[in-house]
Amino acid sequence: MSNLIQIKRSAVTASPSSLLVGEVAWSEVSDTLFIGESGAVVTPIGGPGTFAKLASPTLTGTPSAPTAAVDTGTTQLATTAFVVGQASSATPLVDGAAAVGASTRYARGDHVHPTDSSRAPLASPTLTGVPAAPTAAVDTNTTQLATTAFVVAQAYAKIASPTFTGAPAAPTAATGTNSTQLATTAFVLNTRLDQLANPTASVSLNGQRITSQADPIAGTDGATRNYVDSKIQGLSTKNSVRVASTANIAVLSGLPTVDGVSVNAGDRVLLKDQSTDSLNGIYVAAIGAWSRASDVDSWDKFTSAYTWVSEGTDQSDTGWVCTNDAVGTLGTTAITWSQFSSASQTLPGAGLSKTGNTLNVGGTASITVNADDIQINTTWVGQTALTTLGTVTTGTWQASVVAGAYGGLGAAISTITDGALVKRSGAAIITAVAGTDYLSSSSTIDGGTF
Repeated sequence: MSNLIQIKRSAVTASPSSLLVGEVAWSEVSDTLFIGESGAVVTPIGGPGTFAKLASPTLTGTPSAPTAAVDTGTTQLATTAFVVGQASSATPLVDGAAAVGASTRYARGDHVHPTDSSRAPLASPTLTGVPAAPTAAVDTNTTQLATTAFVVAQAYAKIASPTFTGAPAAPTAATGTNSTQLATTAFVLNTRLDQLANPTASVSLNGQRITSQADPIAGTDGATRNYVDSKIQGLSTKNSVRVASTANIAVLSGLPTVDGVSVNAGDRVLLKDQSTDSLNGIYVAAIGAWSRASDVDSWDKFTSAYTWVSEGTDQSDTGWVCTNDAVGTLGTTAITWSQFSSASQTLPGAGLSKTGNTLNVGGTASITVNADDIQINTTWVGQTALTTLGTVTTGTWQASVVAGAYGGLGAAISTITDGALVKRSGAAIITAVAGTDYLSSSSTIDGGTF
């Protein structure tokens, strides 16, 4: 049972006959809270039995309130007299200047406006005399009335051999259009070289390079530098791949993350780490099943095959060559890829050194570097000296009891009764006494009844 505090109360009497000054009491009969005042006075101070609520009260009978002055605009309650007094007695106006108005009076339900015969109707008006209207800006294309000034200012170009000024615009024809339609700057910039007429003379590039060129197929095709280099080195260069694997990819379908890159449908992916090594090769990723790339989809295309990896956390900017022999069966014979080149150099980090292509771990008095592992030196004092370990953050304490002066209980936890509270007494930690040191779960503070 939790602690309980009760004030004086009654379930049979509507009001206490007397209360001490400042003493409070509650009556369940009248739903009222009372307080005692000087002179043996008992005053109701709260409760739904006597007072209306401040928030959303439900009043009964015929409640009344002071009537506010006419045109009062505040949060004061409006009486029926205030509402009736807000009706306007003025005759409705017509044919006047438009105004928001400032009156707070409302119109009577049976008021009538006089007819204004000096105004034209909104629907199909018949104007007389010389009506005028604002002149729209040149080239305005709306339902606004056109004045004579607008018509005169709306000059047009000649149909035959017009001379344009400024920055005239026209619809842009679809790319590849070959007609007498005007060519805009956008059409010219979007037109590809293959859509222009073939040259009939030598073409000079003014000393500039041709970039992003595909490898040649026909004998008259231009050759890329990669193609020429691969032929010199005896390599069969394949189109580059976006990423390369760093481990086995169990399911060759969908769009996984490879070497830190989210693969998109259509990306070329080099698989070189498959558990079944006959499945290694260059694939085209897809939402469904992956397929081998068309330039490496038969065994003869793997011989001296070379590709470049353009992205990835670990494999970015590296070149890979297939080291298989010319004789083999695709899907059965193991396929091996070895790194051939890299655009970056491996540099030693903290604690490492480099000799040629070898990275070395720096040994110290506390670290022993072996041929195939690194260990803490068995002769280092830190192996057994607790003082060198710093703060103990894990493990189980199984040593002597911690004294109260050092934050402990000064006794084994098993000697303290379950659920008991403890307190400090000098340098010792002792069990607290219920009813003396704290309120027990069964303590009651009772104000009595009346």
